[in-house]
Amino acid sequence: EEEERGAQEERDRKDAENELKAAIARGDWDAIVAGRARAETLGLGAAVLQAADEALEQLRDAHEMAEARRIMEEAQAKIAELQRREAELSGAAHKKERNAIGKQVMALRGSEAFLSASRFLRDPEQERTRRRDRAAELEQRAAEAREARLRRQSEAAAEFASAVERCDEDAVRALLVE
Repeated sequence: EEEERGAQEERDRKDAENELKAAIARGDWDAIVAGRARAETLGLGAAVLQAADEALEQLRDAHEMAEARRIMEEAQAKIAELQRREAELSGAAHKKERNAIGKQVMALRGSEAFLSASRFLRDPEQERTRRRDRAAELEQRAAEAREARLRRQSEAAAEFASAVERCDEDAVRALLVE
């Protein structure tokens, strides 16, 4: 039974490696990403993972450009449909509906995905830099929040011990809720 399981795992690893290599040969971004995740899960060697990373890096520009175009096309199609519906609604009786449609259009045009895709199509390198900076900023905020939470936990533990010593039921309840 143990040998059979080991043999099956080896077959799974070999299949995953072959599928990943085929995806790399085809230049299929999504299949490479999925195959790389599977390869990591199965513990394939570093050489296969490195080949996947190199293929993804080579395909990155084309993939990001296609993704930005897809986002813009979908948003523009939704906007066109909403504007068509808005044009059909005339008269004072449909004022609220027209306003609601106008808000939907503004929300689409102001969405982070739409704005990012638009900026990417205008200047890919500048948008990549902006995205990296934004990711670093978010990571910094998350690290600060983790640090503050850890500090507060240690402070709360000390406050809790003090409240228990003083028999301060309200403080104990508040700290337990916290």
